[in-house]
Amino acid sequence: LTMLRALFPARSFAPLLRSRPVSVFGQFSAKRFYVKNNESQKKQRDNAAKERKLSVEDKTAPNVDEPITTYPEKKFDRAVWVYGCVLATLGGLLGLYKGYRYWSENTISLVYAGRGSGFDGDLDNQFQFPLSAASHYFNRSDNRLKEAKKFEGKYPTSVIPQLLLAQIYMQQGDLDASQAHLDQAHSFLEKYAKENECFSKLFPIVSVYKQDFPMAMKEVKEGRIWCVEGRVRTNRFQQGIIGQSSIVKLADNSLVIINPLTFTPEIVQEINSLGNVVALFSPATFHTAGLLDSTKHWPDAQVYTSIMKEKDLESLRSLKKPRIDLSGSANEFCNELVSIPLTSVGTNEIMVYDPSSRALIGPCEMIVRNTLFNDEKTVEDVGAAIGLGLFRGSYTQEYCPPNSNFMYVCKAHQLDKILVELYQFKVDTFILGHGGIVESTAEEFLKPNLHWIKYCGLKQDLKWHYSNAALF
Repeated sequence: LTMLRALFPARSFAPLLRSRPVSVFGQFSAKRFYVKNNESQKKQRDNAAKERKLSVEDKTAPNVDEPITTYPEKKFDRAVWVYGCVLATLGGLLGLYKGYRYWSENTISLVYAGRGSGFDGDLDNQFQFPLSAASHYFNRSDNRLKEAKKFEGKYPTSVIPQLLLAQIYMQQGDLDASQAHLDQAHSFLEKYAKENECFSKLFPIVSVYKQDFPMAMKEVKEGRIWCVEGRVRTNRFQQGIIGQSSIVKLADNSLVIINPLTFTPEIVQEINSLGNVVALFSPATFHTAGLLDSTKHWPDAQVYTSIMKEKDLESLRSLKKPRIDLSGSANEFCNELVSIPLTSVGTNEIMVYDPSSRALIGPCEMIVRNTLFNDEKTVEDVGAAIGLGLFRGSYTQEYCPPNSNFMYVCKAHQLDKILVELYQFKVDTFILGHGGIVESTAEEFLKPNLHWIKYCGLKQDLKWHYSNAALF
């Protein structure tokens, strides 16, 4: 009331206090009444003019000089506008409050996918460190060195700022500075053991100078499917991120390579010893790094890809042979394999199901093997684990969904429907695109990891993009 008195002095309401024949709201009705009557007066004048014109020609014309009733014009009182302004202001404030509540409240965690909104605070209390608030620094690709330095000054004895600086300098190509901060992180782990004990799962980390990592092929389904796991170098991952290829032998002894990597000469020889490669298939937008290299080893193989937009085809510009997009509902792929498009996922991912071996090749991005479980952890592996919400203290699991799903999932209700249909497939083995082989049924493996998808919407997508600024 004090605020209203200050905004609107008593004289603003004076017209309401005077004696009036009609109320404020009644004046609106009176105004409409006057407008209608003025229109009728105009019609009367027009008719009178016509009758005068007729009276010149016809002396029997009626008398048109009868008086016409007029009504005085009335103006709106200032109080009406004051009331309107007050109502508009209150409505605006209510809308802002509702918008703030909608934006600030979360039903699910935006850092640790698959967990509730209260998990962030519980984990920070366990760490005695605001890791959930700092995780987005590891996920961004923009120039954030100044922010990282401030972060280091605020927590001078924690290993997390040192790992962040090591990752930033690694991406900038300054290996010496990156190794210096990595060594500092290792020394802090020992020197301030009590404070950093909860981060011990992040260590040990290999040197930033190491570039050669082993690549090996193993048999998953006897005489049917082999897998090759190795690192794929990208602009974001200088030492490479783990990827996994699947080689499927068909009934005619020909081979299909799904999610091809940049194979070593030894792996190429092993693949050729199994049979003739007739098809190369890239199952997702971000999984084309090894496709071009594989076309050099097997130039006669047919190239298959998922649906891609023009901006996603930069890596395939030099591909001289035509490729085939796999789209639509589940359909046969290479006669013996079934492609399952996840049409509601932004990566345009396609999983491949082999009915004869009951193996499902995929998913690539929706569920990943935690990078902390790699045989040799790099600075970028640790940064990805923190930034994507894979590191969860004592709750850390080998397989879990990354928070990048908030960017990828476009239509949650459609994806949920696809997953329900996928549960009906007879699956006993999952071969994941980023490494790892899981022996489980579709429902037992996918449902616990993706049950939260139905809560994923536009708000989560926008908030994730906002907190992570420039992405990948």
